[in-house]
Amino acid sequence: PSNDDQHEVAPPLRTSQAARWTLLVFTILSLILLGLIIKPFAGALFVAAVMAGAIYPWCSRLAARMRGRRNLAAALATIGILLVVVLPLTLISVTVTREIRDGVAYVRNTLRSEGVDGLIRDLPGPLQALARRALSELPADQGELTDLAQQQGGRAAAAVGGVLGATWRAIFQVVMMLIAFYFFLVDGRDLVRWLSDVLPLRRGQTERLLMDFRRVSVAVIVSSVATAGIQAVMAFVGYLIARVPNPIFFGIVTFVVGLIPAVGAGAVVLIAAGLLFL
Repeated sequence: PSNDDQHEVAPPLRTSQAARWTLLVFTILSLILLGLIIKPFAGALFVAAVMAGAIYPWCSRLAARMRGRRNLAAALATIGILLVVVLPLTLISVTVTREIRDGVAYVRNTLRSEGVDGLIRDLPGPLQALARRALSELPADQGELTDLAQQQGGRAAAAVGGVLGATWRAIFQVVMMLIAFYFFLVDGRDLVRWLSDVLPLRRGQTERLLMDFRRVSVAVIVSSVATAGIQAVMAFVGYLIARVPNPIFFGIVTFVVGLIPAVGAGAVVLIAAGLLFL
């Protein structure tokens, strides 16, 4: 082509390239903003997605028995998760927070009325001698020690306030998780279709990857819950035999801790045995 033809073609090419770069920049900025919006709820969304993927087939069967009422089936599944998972964890959190609050109040009131000696007298027998020996090694007098203990009690009260704040944040995350769980069950099929269209994979690969992810999730969840459940039941029987105070609470804690591989249910049993020994 002649030089005149080249000059005529160049401007449309530059305009097309500028449009593509502009679209790319705005797409990246949109993804960054979307990530910043989702970041506070990322954990809740991930847990909701895993649980929804695990029970989605059962929810579909339930919806089929209800004549295609998927919304009702998803609502029943959400209520089941609320009763089986959320309420026991809430019971544990409320009980622990109440015990910590009462313990801090007891320490502060005892220090104000009886001093450090009052705290030592209230300790279990095996610990009184050890506490008095540790107290004798301290260089400060009783007044300074009491003031220091009261300061630590104020810090403990502040820590309780932090625990309460964290509890409210956890409740908010749980609410978001339940909402996301419900909509994953209702619109999960449409979401999978959308992912198949937008992901740069061959047809059918997205569905196969999600199915593999679901199989692994179900295997891990079922094995973990079954193991923790058996351990909790056996430990609960032991708590009843050994007359552990509040055995239902300790049984629930055993089940929850049993879901943590690095800790295990044996840690709760040892703590309960230590409390009984003291």
